[in-house]
Amino acid sequence: MCGLCGVFLTETSWSDASVGSVETGARTRRHERLHRVALANRVLKPFGSRLSDWNGVSYLVSGPTGQTSIVPSVASVWPVVEQLRKVRLDPLDEGLIEALERD
Repeated sequence: MCGLCGVFLTETSWSDASVGSVETGARTRRHERLHRVALANRVLKPFGSRLSDWNGVSYLVSGPTGQTSIVPSVASVWPVVEQLRKVRLDPLDEGLIEALERD
């Protein structure tokens, strides 16, 4: 996706749905989004990749060489990481799961 398309992307992913009112102690949409980015980065770190929020609309996926792609949702991250790394990755790899559990 080009940078301009990332700006104009207006369709909200189900994962970006509101979590409740702030008055009830619920986290804001922005906070939930940043929490998802932090969780994704825990999984992506062993692969030399990183996810960041881009204007609260899209995400930036950076590979180990610094190459970056814009994705519309968290669901789009994994295929892009594989594309940037040019190798098929297994998110259910036992070694990865054990490393995440140790953290």
